[in-house]
Parts: sequence; structure tokens; C-alpha cells
Amino acid sequence: FDWNQWELVIDNGSGTYAPDLKLLNKLKDLLIFNFPHLNIITYDFKDPKLKSSIEACRDFAKSPKSKSTKTLKYLIRSPVLH
Repeated sequence: FDWNQWELVIDNGSGTYAPDLKLLNKLKDLLIFNFPHLNIITYDFKDPKLKSSIEACRDFAKSPKSKSTKTLKYLIRSPVLH
């Protein structure tokens, strides 16, 4: 299992409430402290990079690679999910 292959992307655009970007950065610091090997990325809901990230996730979900047994095995065994 390679932590460098995984990242957690969080934004502050819930649709009804957008917490201040400073709070988002504090959350990122907390997650990095608790999961130092996991790549944590935060985006303000106004950041155009967020749209690109969402599109990249959708493209990956449509790809054959996302449906491989190897990918699912990593997801199921991930200590973050347990």
C-alpha cells in the first residue's frame, strides 16, 4: 500500500453553508497531524482548481482502472476507512 497514491480533497462548498477558508486550513492542519502520510488538499469553493479536481475524479470513476480489483482491495483495506 502506497500512501503517496492517495489524497483527501476537502472543500468548503456544501451548497448551503461555506465555512471561512481559515477554518478549512485549520481542518487541513488537524488532518495532516493525525494522518501524516496522507496527502490532504483543501479548496475554497470559489477556487477554479476545485472544478478541475471534481472533473478528474469523474473521469477516473469512468475509467476501467477505477473498477479494478486491485483498486478495490486498497480501498477496502485502507486503515483510514476503518
